[in-house]
Amino acid sequence: MAQPALVGIIVALDSLLAPPMAPFPSSISVTPLLLPPSAPLSNSRLMKETSPRLFGFLQNMVTPLLVFLLMELFRCGKNLLKVAACSDGHVRVYELLDPLELRNWQLQAEFQNVIESVSAFGKALCFSASISWNPQKGGSQESSFLIGFNSNTSELNSSKVWEFDQAHQRWLPVAELALPEEKGDQVYAVSWAPSIGRPYETIAVATQKGISIWHLGLNPDHNGRLPVERVALLPGHEGLVWQMEWDMSGMTLATTGHDGMVRLWQSNLNGIWHQQAMLEPTT
Repeated sequence: MAQPALVGIIVALDSLLAPPMAPFPSSISVTPLLLPPSAPLSNSRLMKETSPRLFGFLQNMVTPLLVFLLMELFRCGKNLLKVAACSDGHVRVYELLDPLELRNWQLQAEFQNVIESVSAFGKALCFSASISWNPQKGGSQESSFLIGFNSNTSELNSSKVWEFDQAHQRWLPVAELALPEEKGDQVYAVSWAPSIGRPYETIAVATQKGISIWHLGLNPDHNGRLPVERVALLPGHEGLVWQMEWDMSGMTLATTGHDGMVRLWQSNLNGIWHQQAMLEPTT
């Protein structure tokens, strides 16, 4: 069965319509609205999917062309950053300058998830995205994050590391985590490991081929790009991998996916990655 087009979103956030002095919510419930290509997003359909109170708000905020697939927050010094992945392949970075004014997010940058800014392709349709901030950066260091897409456009899919250039006040792609023949593979999950004194960063990227473990160098070349090396491909899961998380040391990776299993991965002293344990779901 073909995957339906992701053409709308319902934001279940009543406080957006509340009086200005209402407390800001601690969490947001975001529900994607999936419609087949033959069913356009009409006002009548939107009314059926939402409460009347939210309908007026959604008329202005929801379009058939743009969906926020995922948002991730990160504290950088005194400021709070939010990166949003959009259904058209764009990445938006917002900044909260005053922590006491939680409604005043400022758009800091918007770009597409491509290495070359002159890349030309047709209209993109992205079904999901995965984002992971560099847990080591922040404060006086340049912020950086990793993002990959599951889309119909190969140029957008591969996981790329974006770093903030303080000198020019812009976000730049500094690495692409994909082999040349796999750059179009759809990405389902990414996770950036904490680093404790290692001379490189460790990153996990999940595609339909399995889980790739990458080493990201710390010293850029003359073009500002960081060296990358894939050190392992872990094919243990049956089906797609949905989520990955590192432990606090960055030594153990936990993964789960379509097969319902939770698998724990580690590397031995020789740098060989293997499955350390498998947890089956209980009924």
